[in-house]
Amino acid sequence: MTRPWHHRGRKGVQGPRRWCVLAVPAIVATIAGHAAATGLPGGSSALRETYDRWEVACVAQETSPRCFMMQTLLDGESRQRLLTVEVLPAPGGTATATLIMPFGLDLAKGVTLSYGDDAKGPSRPITTCLPIGCIVPLAFDAATIAGLKKAATLTVGAVTMDGGKAVRIPVPLKGFPAAFARISAMSN
Repeated sequence: MTRPWHHRGRKGVQGPRRWCVLAVPAIVATIAGHAAATGLPGGSSALRETYDRWEVACVAQETSPRCFMMQTLLDGESRQRLLTVEVLPAPGGTATATLIMPFGLDLAKGVTLSYGDDAKGPSRPITTCLPIGCIVPLAFDAATIAGLKKAATLTVGAVTMDGGKAVRIPVPLKGFPAAFARISAMSN
């Protein structure tokens, strides 16, 4: 049997299989290095977990994962989104958050937040409205995070544009402590 010219004179693994023997370990080492850099379990590129009413999502990045937690509330009848809360961990047990509110609110009056036994806090501005809803950026200090962990509900208050009717949207905080602990741990 005559071998093709590129196989003549070689011993051991020959032909295309030879390149596989060399390439596979290099590919595995590259993937293992990337998996270690992402910091996500099993070297995955994304992670989604549920903690009662809160969903945790992480996306792998070069240095450490970017993680956040969120909850979306739907209207019981229309099944349309009423409110979405997204929370991202920040250093020192603090967090930044974004509320995505429904349309039809008095933008000038903003929104109020209250939780636990606290009276409603200062008005927070609605900064802009996009096709997904009206955006309210928030910053939570460590004391606020501690209060949210102990409370059962965060109440978001707003005023409608037509008629000035007060609207209160209760956001269940069940699962908030575990979800916040998870995103904080994954982001370090």
